[in-house]
Amino acid sequence: MPKIIIPGDRTQKQPVTAFCINPECLEASDRKRFEFPVEHADVACPKCGATEAPMVGVLALTHFLHRNPQGKIVGMGGLRYQLACDQSRAYLATLTNEEAATDQLRAVNCPGCLKAAAEKKLKDKQGMMIDEAVLKRLEQTNPG
Repeated sequence: MPKIIIPGDRTQKQPVTAFCINPECLEASDRKRFEFPVEHADVACPKCGATEAPMVGVLALTHFLHRNPQGKIVGMGGLRYQLACDQSRAYLATLTNEEAATDQLRAVNCPGCLKAAAEKKLKDKQGMMIDEAVLKRLEQTNPG
């Protein structure tokens, strides 16, 4: 099996989170995986050293896509959008970068998008907002 390697076209503006499903690495009995930050191209679990799928992998980075008349991303009917974390980005994802975008804040895991949504008080289509208290809890749960 090949090693897990961070895609070269993945954004460098947000951290990469990887996971390990080795039962020895679980921190709590209710968690299905151990998550850890990755700061280099090769992914290796810091607890058990696993380097190959399916034991380790990289979580898709899911951005918050919101309406902005000046946004660089053009959607259905010519409506314009932008990613909360990167207003200048003109594309959502590539076939290989393991990134995604959604207009539903519940599915977002991009730290930059969550922070921007809280600071700018952005709402999703369902009216959900990320407030400062929620953002602080997320930062405590996922430090770094």
